[in-house]
Amino acid sequence: MTTVGSDGDPIDRMAAFRLARQRILTSPDAIPYHAVGHEAALRVHTGGTHTMRRQLLRLIKRPTDQCDATL
Repeated sequence: MTTVGSDGDPIDRMAAFRLARQRILTSPDAIPYHAVGHEAALRVHTGGTHTMRRQLLRLIKRPTDQCDATL
C-alpha cells in the first residue's frame, strides 16, 4: 500500500487516503464530525449486491467504542 500523496496506483492512493481519514475519525482524540445522508444514498447500488451488503452490515455492526455515530 502506498502513502497518501505518493506516486503510484490511483486505487492504492485512494485506499490509503480512506484509511488515514478513518484513523482521524476513530482515534481517541477524534474531531467532531456530523453528516446527514439521504435515504436515496442507501438505494444507489455501487459495486454490486455483495459489496452493498457488506457496506450496510459494517454500518449496522460497527463497534460503538470506535465510532460515535447514530444511524
